[in-house]
Order: sequence, then structure tokens, then C-alpha cells
Amino acid sequence: MKEQYAEFLYARHPKILSRVKADGLAIGDGWLNLIDLLCTSLQNLTDHNGAPQVVACQVKQKFGGLRFYVNDHSSEQGVLIDQAELMAQRTCEICGAPGKRVSLDGWVVATCIKHKNAFRKPPKGPRQIRVFVDMDDVLTAFRPAFEAVRAAEPASLWPQSTPGFFSELEPLPHAVKGMLVLDALAGVEVHILTAPSPRNAHSYTEKRLWIERHLGYRFVKRLHISPRKDLFRGDVLTDDNHTGKGQDNFEGALLKFGSDFCPDWPSTVVRLVMLRGADPWPSPVRERLTGCPVGERQGTARSLEAGLSPLALNLMAWLLALAETQLAEIISAAESDISEWRESGRIPQTWSRRLYDVAHLFDRALIMMRADVDKTRRWLSSALPVLIGRSPLGYLMEENAISDLDKIIDKIEEGFP
Repeated sequence: MKEQYAEFLYARHPKILSRVKADGLAIGDGWLNLIDLLCTSLQNLTDHNGAPQVVACQVKQKFGGLRFYVNDHSSEQGVLIDQAELMAQRTCEICGAPGKRVSLDGWVVATCIKHKNAFRKPPKGPRQIRVFVDMDDVLTAFRPAFEAVRAAEPASLWPQSTPGFFSELEPLPHAVKGMLVLDALAGVEVHILTAPSPRNAHSYTEKRLWIERHLGYRFVKRLHISPRKDLFRGDVLTDDNHTGKGQDNFEGALLKFGSDFCPDWPSTVVRLVMLRGADPWPSPVRERLTGCPVGERQGTARSLEAGLSPLALNLMAWLLALAETQLAEIISAAESDISEWRESGRIPQTWSRRLYDVAHLFDRALIMMRADVDKTRRWLSSALPVLIGRSPLGYLMEENAISDLDKIIDKIEEGFP
């Protein structure tokens, strides 16, 4: 449930929902009114009929139905809870419209006809997405160079009109590596889409030279220079402005670079890899790394035997919000190993397999956390009593770790934390 909806319910029913606030309401937005009505009715029986004070221990969806676990209740309050749980099975979890329980790709959910496809798993194989990336103040440090010229030459009102201005711009931190990470992923087609400086004829050539110098010739063929970005078709546009060059009319999603949501390149790569569109969760990271569907064991084995790209290290470090040294420790690699991989351009099979296991754990946890990346990160790094105080990521170095962690996640998904 969205945070603002949950906060509304906590404020309305503090006596009933105080204990579940820490873990949150593991239900869809469509059940907001249902929970509100149930809590109001339960509290009325307590305040006016002498019934026990109901305190919810857990509120969640399970097998397409509501589970409203409480500490104590009267028989009348028990009837209200049973009725609400029955009504939830006939109410769409997404919008609250009349619906029914159905089984979709192994998941039992309550949905209306309109939102039935929202619960389906994505098709096998990584979903192809086309990403457009702006240049000025996204790939290149345009604004600092502009201000530096203005400070040195106050009479220069338009520094970007000076020959050589665009070709000499510095890349932003992690920008080049971020583009290479995206380019190395299966199912991601990345392009550069930049507007020219119309009064500077050199800008067209200089932008092309900058791309070849920093990203290589293959990206030159994916460079598009146009003052109208809404003329291009793609899934997402990463730009530092939301209007001015047709960004607001771009048919896909607009990812505003430099915003709180997407402040730098590591977070940009994470947002793009986690792009969902109409899917209930993203294409598994394992598929992005290998190009093989999760169930295609032979293809995955061949891919891992051939070795993963060293850029997979950066991707997993950014997804997990870890330093590269921490990730290297998790997969039992030394700094010398990483240096060798970068020189050869391949991570050997043993370490590729370990990195694949990290991605496997991330994928499982992401689904368990309903595609919430921040919650997924916190859970993976949290000490768990069942692991004797170790975190899931820390436990990965143990023998049979993936099998043990899969069983723990299965238990949690079944409702046994």
C-alpha cells in the first residue's frame, strides 16, 4: 500500500494499527476503504458496547484474501473481521472495484477485469526497453564549464557558441561507466538524444566527437541530435529538464536526472534496470545479466561458463547500494581478481556463478518486497535471527546458502516470518 494511504489509516485508527506500523500494511491500495470501514466498526464496538480493544498484529494479503490478525476480539468483532476478509476476496486489490479471486501465473489474487493483466508475470526473457539519454548536464558537465567561462570572460554571454566548447566538456561522475553498464545488459537498447545549440554549427560535430572519444564508435551510430525530443519513440528518456525540447510530450517515461529520485548515475542505472512499465515487477536481474530466462538452465549455464562482463560488478554494487569492495568480499574475490577481469573483459565462471547467486537473491527478495528496491536493500543487509544474526548477503558465503535463503523467503511468503 502507498505510504500516504497507510499513514492516513494509522492516523485514523492509532489504537488498532499502532503495532503494524513498523512492518507496514502488506495489502493493495484498493483495500483502503475496506480496512478503514472495518477499523471504524471495530472501534465503535469497543467504545460503545464494551468490546475488547482490538489491536492488529498483522495485516496482509494472502492467496487473494485479507488476513487481519488481532490480539483479542469479541464474537461480534470476529464476525466483522470475517466479513471484511470475505469481502476482500471480491474487491480488486489495485482499484477497489468489484472483482474476484483468480490464479495468475501461480499467484492467487483478487482483481477486477481491468487490472487482471497487472498481476501477470513478465514474459520469459528480459523485456526489451529502449532508453534515450540526454548529453548536457546528464553525460557532460555542461553547467560547470559554462559558469567557468562566464567567470573568466564576463563579456562572453554564450560560451556554448565558442568552437571547441562541447568537445572539451568533462563527463559527469560515473556517466561513462553507467552507459557501458546499460549497454552490456541484455534487453536494454541505449541511445543518446541531445538537442543542438542552433546558433553554433560546431555543436553538431563536437557532440559526435565527444561521444566517440568517451564511449566509442559504436555509440556514434546511436547518437541523435534534434531540437524536438518528442519525435522519438522509446520507453524512457533521461533528461535534466522536463520541458523545453519536447520532453513533456515524450511518449515514454521521463526520468529527471539530478532530481531527488534520480540524483546521480548509479541511481539512474538502478531506476532504468528496475523499469517496470505495466508489469507488476521488473524483468529479473539474472536475465539482464545473462540474456537467458530464469528457467532456461542450459542457456544460463553456457552464459556463466563464458563469463559475465566485469560491468556486472558495478550493476550489482549499485543495485545493492554497496561499495565494490563489499561486493567483492561477498563473492570471495580479491582486488587482484577484479583487476584481471577488467583487463580480460570477462569474469571467470566460478565468480560469475557467485555474482549470479547475488542477483538470484536480489530477485527473490524484490518480489517478496513487491518490487520496492529500498525495502529489498534493507532486508538483504539486515541481521536475521534465523541466520543467527547474519544478513542474507553476509550468509551468501556459506555452502548451500542459496538453497537455505530460498527456503527462508518461501516461509516468509507463506506468512511465517
